[in-house]
Amino acid sequence: MARDLQIRVYRQRKLLQSLAVCPPLEIGRQRPGEPVPIHLDARGSRLIVAAIDEKLISRQHLRLSSLSGDGERTPNVEICNLSQKRSLVLEGRGKLEPQQCIQLEPPFLISMGELAIRVESLTEVPEGEGEIYSLAQPVMIPGSPLTDDMSLASRECLLSSGQSFEPGQLTRWLSEMLSVLQSAAGASDFMRQAVDAADRIVGLDTVAALRLHQGVWTVEASKHSTSSCPELRSPSRRILDKLVQERSTVYHVPLQSAPAASLQDVRALVASPILDAQGNVIGALYGVRYRSGAMQIPQISELEATMVEVIAGSAAAGIAREKQQEKAIQARVQFEQFFTSELARELEQDPEMLEGREAEISVLFCDIASFSLVSQQLGPRTTMKWIRHVMDVLSESVLAFDGVVVDYIGDELMAMWGAPKPQPDHAYQACLAANAMLQCKVKIDAAWLERIGRPIQLRIGISSGLASVGNTGSQRRLKYGPLGNTVNLASRLQSAAKQLGVNQLISHSSASHLPQPGCLALRPLGTASFVNMDQPLPVFERGPAEDKGFVSLAKDWEQLVRLLRTDQFSAAETLLQQMVHSFPDDRPTRILTQRLRHGDIRPDCIWPLAIK
Repeated sequence: MARDLQIRVYRQRKLLQSLAVCPPLEIGRQRPGEPVPIHLDARGSRLIVAAIDEKLISRQHLRLSSLSGDGERTPNVEICNLSQKRSLVLEGRGKLEPQQCIQLEPPFLISMGELAIRVESLTEVPEGEGEIYSLAQPVMIPGSPLTDDMSLASRECLLSSGQSFEPGQLTRWLSEMLSVLQSAAGASDFMRQAVDAADRIVGLDTVAALRLHQGVWTVEASKHSTSSCPELRSPSRRILDKLVQERSTVYHVPLQSAPAASLQDVRALVASPILDAQGNVIGALYGVRYRSGAMQIPQISELEATMVEVIAGSAAAGIAREKQQEKAIQARVQFEQFFTSELARELEQDPEMLEGREAEISVLFCDIASFSLVSQQLGPRTTMKWIRHVMDVLSESVLAFDGVVVDYIGDELMAMWGAPKPQPDHAYQACLAANAMLQCKVKIDAAWLERIGRPIQLRIGISSGLASVGNTGSQRRLKYGPLGNTVNLASRLQSAAKQLGVNQLISHSSASHLPQPGCLALRPLGTASFVNMDQPLPVFERGPAEDKGFVSLAKDWEQLVRLLRTDQFSAAETLLQQMVHSFPDDRPTRILTQRLRHGDIRPDCIWPLAIK
């Protein structure tokens, strides 16, 4: 009777039994008086896979029936769930409910509680060539943790192999395998080192490292033990297809009963997959052992297959590590465009810092005044060169004070402090960076004043407060930055600075975070209204404390604001006249003088700015 199906029974991923059967076959739990599992009855029509007390498996749980004719190489199989109340799970197809049937083509995997039954076609192994085995455990994905079950399975494999070990032999094997990781300098090197290690440890006649790309296998590296060993011909497609399907180590042992006349090309084969970090098969370590002597059949033991798997795993771990390092370098290059090198290293180690969260931050917007006029004068090519130089210089100021460059928006730069790493002095650092930007105008003018004909003018707005921060970009392009009212206010302060003719404006929240007394002088310009903001907000011009003229102007403004808020307009006008005489180039003083003369002053809102 032809036996055309291979049944492998697993419990918790450990192989219990492998049998060749001929459908129809009933599979179920032990009945009273039947032998203990795993047991195939004398007629080969019933397979007992579970003990009598395993209630999760029915006594008649599953039936496999062949639907093919005798000439078919790969039979279609009908799977029927005979249970009245227990479901089956078909890998990749979901549940097979009670009393339902489905037709599939082997190989397929059926789960029944803790048991799994793999069904394959025996016709995949031509008669006379022998059996193809798989190691019970699937190959570990590089970087995945070693579980207790896996470590136990490895010990059982060593202990049950029946092989004795000389003192230091295991140590030597481990040293050989570690050399695969230590000696290689790239993916191809890992492949070559794996070939050398398999040759030294397992003693195969031919070893090859194969690479799989878009379904095509190619030989990356190979080695032959003696000159009499033939070059590797086309690897067994049957072995490699099984390896890819199961992602486990596969080995083929020729039949012991093979006739002497057929021993000319008898080979034992072993192949173990090389996986990437996602668990995809990207290659294989493939070994061949030829016959030795006139009648000796070549063999590969389970222990030898396990050693090949460990070596392949070492190569996979090395390749995965190399890929990870490449990604880390790419990430660092990307991070260092926006963050300081110190922060970039921290982000590389802890990418979760980029996840969205609420944070107390300071936001800075810096705009180039008269950009349109300059760009028309320079033309498109030179304008691009000019703007790149300006943004490079401004970005250096941000990074020098531990800030994050969030974005470049035309002629505007956006930066942030306080995230992804908390900074208690975020407002102070933002103001220091703004001061550095204004000082850098000298450097920019030295390079461009002759071509532009005018010094560059910058307008800066800074606001502090709570915001939602995270990667607001995409997987293709990182854009780490903030969202919320704090951002909107900083942008409007930058626009207000342009209207008032000052270099930089900061919000009251930013001013309140600055150290007192500090090295940064503030001029309280009073309250200003902004579109979509409920109440007028206090705004401050910031300047260097060493500028005695600015410090004097700031003190006069503080008194002026008090007079206006208490409706002392006559005294305020007198003070303004003195300030115009002392500071004739101060635009806010001139603007406020004109508004006061026209009675256009509200004590609750000194600057009714329509800033969007």
